[in-house]
Formats: sequence, structure tokens, C-alpha cells
Amino acid sequence: MHQKSTAMQELVINLDQTGVHFIPACGRGRFHTGAKEVPMLGGEDKRQITGVLAASASGKMLPPQLIFQGQFFGSTIL
Repeated sequence: MHQKSTAMQELVINLDQTGVHFIPACGRGRFHTGAKEVPMLGGEDKRQITGVLAASASGKMLPPQLIFQGQFFGSTIL
């Protein structure tokens, strides 16, 4: 009975996905005091990839997945 229970736990998958910015926007920088214009790195760049992490109910982590513009790239490139 224990082997059947473990096998079933391998088939139950929990996953989560999140957007990851190519260039993270940061609110900090080094600029001269009193500067009239301060450029912000990555503020207007909205490009993202989707990162997917998953694990089975038995606790086994599955390989991470990355999705670029709707195209899947599995863990073989990591």
C-alpha cells in the first residue's frame, strides 16, 4: 500500500509561475547633488520572461522552465 501511495504523490504536481524582468528597475543610483535630470535604468523596459517552478506532492522538485514569448525552453539550457 505504501508504494501505491508514494506513486500517486509523484503524480500530484504543484506549480507556480512568475514574471521576471530582463532589466530590473531600481530606484537607487549615484548622481550629483542637485542634478535636474536623473535617468532611471530599466524604468520603461517592460520585457519579461515567465519562470515556472514545480514540485510533486512527494517533495521532488521538477526542473525549472522558462518561457520566452510563448516558446518553452526547458531545463536543458540551464
